[in-house]
Amino acid sequence: MKLNSNSKMLKREKELKNELEVAWKKAADIALSNNLKSPKSHKGEIARSNIKKACRRTLEKVGYHKMRIGDVMSEAGMANGLFYHYFPDLKSLVIEVLLDFLSRFKGSILDKPSLSKQEWYDVGYTYYFRIVKSYSLYPGMMQCMKEMMWEEPNFGALVRLVFIKSQEESLKKLPTDGIRSKMSNNQLRIILRALGSIGEEILIDYYITKESKISKLKITERAMAEYLTSLFYQAFFLEHPPIEKLKYDKELKTWVAGQ
Repeated sequence: MKLNSNSKMLKREKELKNELEVAWKKAADIALSNNLKSPKSHKGEIARSNIKKACRRTLEKVGYHKMRIGDVMSEAGMANGLFYHYFPDLKSLVIEVLLDFLSRFKGSILDKPSLSKQEWYDVGYTYYFRIVKSYSLYPGMMQCMKEMMWEEPNFGALVRLVFIKSQEESLKKLPTDGIRSKMSNNQLRIILRALGSIGEEILIDYYITKESKISKLKITERAMAEYLTSLFYQAFFLEHPPIEKLKYDKELKTWVAGQ
């Protein structure tokens, strides 16, 4: 039975890898299908790279829907007319910039074949800290990514597959001594998918919209990641995380110690 389950997971892993490759190509095609040929000179490559860097900075300043070509080129210190030497339109530029940004989430952070619950907490913390850091440093990019997911279905499919892949990796490494150990992979998949969105609204509120009382709190990036990891751990394993793992928020550690 276990062998059959592992076989299904390996098959799903292969299918997901193929889906991800296809989705990445489709999303890239949005930016590249109408794009101009790559610059032939080193100077042209530098100019193109500078425009992309300026686009990232401009997204942080004004956001995607308010951004204009003139804003990007002014940020790059270049004449507006030079834009069309390197990009056909603003959306193509933005999607190319987003694909570069999204590549940071492609790599695996699960190196071991199996994990204990404590090791799983460490992996979860690494994952959430990477997400929190992205919201903290690049709120404009993260907001633009969510907007583009709705605007361009192929790009949206790619983003979802990238995060689904990380959840499938988690599924393979789940501890066998946890309360969920006797659940089927499909049941675990549903729970992981549901819990995977934990914290998304608070990250949007705290780092992007800044509209609620929570956004007025002083929370370090590491403390935010610790809150989210602890919440996920409690919801999944139905127990508190090990007290020695809580290092960045005194109130959270005091509360867990008192339970």
